[in-house]
Amino acid sequence: MEKKHSPNFAVPLTGQMLIPQQCKDCYFRFKVPYDDGIEQFDVGWKRGDCHIYPVVKPDGVLKNYEYCEYYEKEKPEKKTKKK
Repeated sequence: MEKKHSPNFAVPLTGQMLIPQQCKDCYFRFKVPYDDGIEQFDVGWKRGDCHIYPVVKPDGVLKNYEYCEYYEKEKPEKKTKKK
């Protein structure tokens, strides 16, 4: 008689959030604004993809132990004077 496997949904899922820190100011990150009602900030750099890697970033970049070969620091926007 074959034993049937019953899934155990009571066991919590465990894992590690992969947030690539070097992507925070990269030019190629997705710029996704988030507004929490108090301030507006960018959360696109926390994603697992970007304009260079449309499916998924390399494992080493996601886990912060490898430097991305395409990393390019974003230049700050120039503030223009209003007349």
